[in-house]
Amino acid sequence: MMSLAGVAVLLIGGMTGQIVPESLAVPSVKTVDGGTFALGGRTATVLVFLTHQCPIANDYQPTLVKIAKDFSKQGVAMLGVHIDPTLTAADAKAHAKEYGVTYPMMVDRTHDLVKQFRPKVTPEAVVLNTKGKVMYQGRINDLYPEIGVRRKEAKSHDLRDALSAVVAGKPVKNQRTEAIGCLIPDLSDFGS
Repeated sequence: MMSLAGVAVLLIGGMTGQIVPESLAVPSVKTVDGGTFALGGRTATVLVFLTHQCPIANDYQPTLVKIAKDFSKQGVAMLGVHIDPTLTAADAKAHAKEYGVTYPMMVDRTHDLVKQFRPKVTPEAVVLNTKGKVMYQGRINDLYPEIGVRRKEAKSHDLRDALSAVVAGKPVKNQRTEAIGCLIPDLSDFGS
């Protein structure tokens, strides 16, 4: 596993991955609880790319939990996608418990979702419509305008705004934003 010092070095601000309009290469995934999570077929699906060692991703957990709860009645589901292939299911569950995460989690051991959606940092969100098309990709909000700078409160609520548009059947105004967080390394950078 990467050390905390290694993660601190990997803190960067990066442009988000490109929006991928093709159909889903991975239609469903296994969660750390042993369930199956479909990536399409509902009003919207939110994938949030995470790593348990990223302080920015961890700081966003209360916001993500609230967004997941607020939109669940409108046919939206959220999935936390841990990008560290060495993370065990037990560790992912412990991380969820520590940060009060109530939405499902999975570990992208072979980086199938990372390869498909090309996020650059954690946390980075991807919103899929009912057919699995990417409607939004980028930051949760602008709480972190740059590395090392945290506002008292966010001025822009990009993920929430994108979900509101998708649920209402309207186009998302800002389909891409810059996510600020911890760099997602290649699979070869993870020790076993």
